[in-house]
Amino acid sequence: MRSKIAVVLGLVLAGCGKSDSTPNQPETQQYGEVDTVPQAFVGEWRYVGEQCEKDSEETPSKAKRNVTVSFRPDFRYEMYVEGWRSVGSFRIDRFKNSPDRIQLLETLYEFELANDRLENWSEGEAVYLCGNIFERIRN
Repeated sequence: MRSKIAVVLGLVLAGCGKSDSTPNQPETQQYGEVDTVPQAFVGEWRYVGEQCEKDSEETPSKAKRNVTVSFRPDFRYEMYVEGWRSVGSFRIDRFKNSPDRIQLLETLYEFELANDRLENWSEGEAVYLCGNIFERIRN
């Protein structure tokens, strides 16, 4: 029985058994961790403010924060928060029904690319009611 399951699973993973009505997706549409940084992420981004969920009773902070983050094509980042510098690596995951997401590996800080902006709504398992919004300042 186990060998039958293994064979069927192997065929499914190899793409056999797909419905003919589902066209093959191009290479760029694969989901999961990407192996090349999309150009849309590369460059320097600056914090521009907060945005809260529509149904949230929270109010966006009006605090001006000096935060920038740069993403490089080699999966390295550099972040400045009020003059403090941190560096590290990141990964990008592509999802079927939501925006691509960057995760800073050393901190679990996450960004989604939406509407040509980076939005930070979570850090690991912690999800925020108000997200930090970053706009590109340099490619």
